[in-house]
Amino acid sequence: MNSRNFAPTLIQQQLEILEVIRQFADATMETVDLTLSLQTRAHELLQQQLPDEAPWPAIKDAVRHLITAGFLIAKWIKSEMAAGPDADRQLRAAKNNADQAGELLNALAVDRPSIKSMMEARVAIDTVIGLKDGLAALSAIGSIQLPLIVSTSSRPVNMFARTAKGEPEFVERPVVLSVLLFLEKELWANPQVIKPNYQYKIKGEIQLNVWPEGFTKLSLLPISTNDDSYYVLSIPAVKPFAGTQTIEGTLLFKYAQANFEDHWSLKLLAMLESADSAPIYPEIVGYDELKVKVLSETSFPMLTRFPSLNEKICEVLSKVDALMPKLPTQEREDFALLLSRILNYQGHCAERGTYKGVGDLTEGQFRDRLIDFLDADTQLTSSIIKEGELAGGRVEINYKGITAELKVEKHESNREKVIEAHWRQAVTYGSSIGKHLTILCVLDLTVKTRPSATPADNVFLKEPKFHGFEDNKPENPSGIVIVFIDGNLKRPSSL
Repeated sequence: MNSRNFAPTLIQQQLEILEVIRQFADATMETVDLTLSLQTRAHELLQQQLPDEAPWPAIKDAVRHLITAGFLIAKWIKSEMAAGPDADRQLRAAKNNADQAGELLNALAVDRPSIKSMMEARVAIDTVIGLKDGLAALSAIGSIQLPLIVSTSSRPVNMFARTAKGEPEFVERPVVLSVLLFLEKELWANPQVIKPNYQYKIKGEIQLNVWPEGFTKLSLLPISTNDDSYYVLSIPAVKPFAGTQTIEGTLLFKYAQANFEDHWSLKLLAMLESADSAPIYPEIVGYDELKVKVLSETSFPMLTRFPSLNEKICEVLSKVDALMPKLPTQEREDFALLLSRILNYQGHCAERGTYKGVGDLTEGQFRDRLIDFLDADTQLTSSIIKEGELAGGRVEINYKGITAELKVEKHESNREKVIEAHWRQAVTYGSSIGKHLTILCVLDLTVKTRPSATPADNVFLKEPKFHGFEDNKPENPSGIVIVFIDGNLKRPSSL
């Protein structure tokens, strides 16, 4: 047992694992989401340094497989209730994890109560066919017993001898790792929507406050809410360094999620290794958790090239669904597709600096550039109508009845004031033909005295007010999304 671990901490860790297991016993059809919310914490606990007295190491691995199987069954129940496409795969993965647990348990003393309870859970998982069987399997997992092992320092005599002589007890300096990572060009901490079977590049910097003597490498390992087979994270181990160290790696998720599933979480665990000592797990400060939705063009055809903008589209659509439950499906799809293509242009302009140094442009020139970009997009299955006549005015862009009004702003930078000045015109075009969703796209050419916000932070959903509904909402509310594209940008050194 490593001398840095003391009994109270170890007992607490074991009890916390047991508490997570107990939550499965209370799972119902209505509380599956609550059960799934414990997934990250469960994986964190099982990655901690736990007792190394037999049979804990083998039990820990078996429990890890059974808990993973439990969360997969909870996901399977959720998918089955919503006719999700991944249900069979989730149940199959749960049974595979149960089989792995069974192989580990077969090598242990089967007369132990803890082993018996885990074997019973394994059998319950293997026999799942219907939803009631799934709940029974979760209940069996919740009934697992664990041996409680109490440990102290490996050198209690030496510690007592130092204290008896009046020498101060040695207090180790905690090892802390600072982490700053980017997935492609998106900050690791930002929730993102990414594609399956695409290898994303990871870049960043790490800094260790102290490199302990005798330790030869530092590894960043994943802790995920999913089975390890869902993804491939590769960050090469780092040899001893001083100061700041640049790191690079790759991340690939193998499978797409169903559109309604929650974000998948991937958290990092830092581990220092030595040939002669037990591993040390530095505390990570900074951005150590990635939250993503992995969506394919099939399940979500509105993807852009930019993960944070994909996340923004999901956020907007979620709010639209809550605001307008009676919105026709076709209008929602047409709106989402046009919005995603405009956001793709917004991200493209930010990445390429399209309007860098551009301080003067007409709305007609802005419109022509945007339409040229949209016309080249094969996902837009119908032509963009330019300058169509609606409600006595000329709307800039019309796609299957979804209108996008374009403005060039050269004087006012305050977002709320710009929105207030222009939203009525844009909404009028949409409402005149019975549409509930419209888009306003503003090219901001005002003088920049501060850095620009990220593209995703320049997207807003507003619920407009209508004549005669000052004090209440119409039966079928409307929404307008405002997209700002920053132009007239300066060099960073000049700000």
